[in-house]
Amino acid sequence: MKKKILVVDDDHMMLKFMSNLLESKGHEVVTAKDGFDAINILTNFVPDIMFVDLIMPQLDGDKLCRIANKMHDLKNCYIVILSAAAAELDFDYTEIGADTCIAKGTFSSMAEHILASIKESEQPERITTPKPIMGLEAVYTRQITKELLSRNRHLETILESMQEGILEIYSDHVVYANSTAIKIFDMPIEKILTSYPPDLFKDESRLYVEDLIKGKKPAVSNTEPINNVWLNNKQLTLQYLPVKDENSSIIIINDITEQKILQDRLVSSERLAATGRLAASIAHEINSPLLSITSLLSLIRKTHTDDEELGQNIELLEEAFLRIRDTVKNLLDLSRPTKDTKHPLNINKVIKNILALLKNHFVTSNIKIDCDLFSDLPDIKGSPQQLGQVFMNLFNNAVEAIKETSYIEGEISVQTRVNNENIIITVSNNGPHIPEQDMKHIFDPFFTRKKNMGTGIGLSICKNIIEDHGGTITAENIKKERVLFSITLPANQL
Repeated sequence: MKKKILVVDDDHMMLKFMSNLLESKGHEVVTAKDGFDAINILTNFVPDIMFVDLIMPQLDGDKLCRIANKMHDLKNCYIVILSAAAAELDFDYTEIGADTCIAKGTFSSMAEHILASIKESEQPERITTPKPIMGLEAVYTRQITKELLSRNRHLETILESMQEGILEIYSDHVVYANSTAIKIFDMPIEKILTSYPPDLFKDESRLYVEDLIKGKKPAVSNTEPINNVWLNNKQLTLQYLPVKDENSSIIIINDITEQKILQDRLVSSERLAATGRLAASIAHEINSPLLSITSLLSLIRKTHTDDEELGQNIELLEEAFLRIRDTVKNLLDLSRPTKDTKHPLNINKVIKNILALLKNHFVTSNIKIDCDLFSDLPDIKGSPQQLGQVFMNLFNNAVEAIKETSYIEGEISVQTRVNNENIIITVSNNGPHIPEQDMKHIFDPFFTRKKNMGTGIGLSICKNIIEDHGGTITAENIKKERVLFSITLPANQL
């Protein structure tokens, strides 16, 4: 039966031999000089059988086989590996999707096995267990080849164990990717191989990588954020290393996401330490005169009981005093270690207590509360005072945000649920979205969006308290003009 056959080999004499042999038997033969050439041919030509040289420059036979096995049109293609190093190799050709393997020897010895493999391809069922390599008895082991293959395996083991991602590029296409690179790109190796490197990235990162390989960027990217590359929520730096005298290059990829997180935490810790020193100084300088002021106000009130207007002014001054006192206390709470003891508590009860305290505030602000608390919530170990402060801040911030809108009725939603070993608490409101440039700073000390009011430390305190309880707090804009705060607390601390 006439077959459509593709022969892939970088040896011109081998291609000529195979073409003459197979065409003389009435088969349709197409040849490719390397793996890239073969992939281009396979877009328009669907062979019944492929003969593939195992060792070729750039895109070798095993990679070509893996790619071919992922192509839907080639699901019935019978793949035969041709190997000049069959005597030295110790590998299972079925692992790369091949059906059989022929050792390269003399043309006369190979011809018999080539024709036999075509007959085998007509069997109704594929053999999944590897058979002995055909023609192995006609070749002999060469020590130098064995040593080179051993050296190659040694180097590949090193590359596969590196923490950096490694891409080898030839003629603007990926011909090798180590396991770290595959993990970074989060896609099958078959999709990475033969890709144009910039196509593996998106948006601005794609343009940056394209400029990098075209020489428009320095060979080693610096570590400033503007030159960092982002992919799958990972922050990466790239090194582009051209290989001298060859049309190839190496891209080294470093995932610095964790490093940047640690750096940001260090900066935040240093900022909090500075805030603590400042807070202690402020408390010392302000508390003493505040005590004098409040004592004097109390004395004036007692000695001028008949002056109604003066009494009203004193009340205003006392309210201002209380705000100053609370601000100083919040500054100290922001940075000093907590002394509150933690004990088992139900987070639903903490939330209900705060909602009860703020009930009148919600009513006068025309805000509806949508409360969905999971009834079978496990206890956690925590401080009810500190966690209560978190929800007090979140609810008060929500009220202020809603007041910025023209809604007739505001809405605050609070929900608790269990997810694996964590308790999830969400607080959302129908106030306006937070601008993206502000969102990344809302947990920073002294950052505030409130004009002429607010200290900018409320959410910083919330973040510190939640992290002190082993949890996390995040904020995001969600659809329908809502802002969502999510708190995760471990439920297994008892």
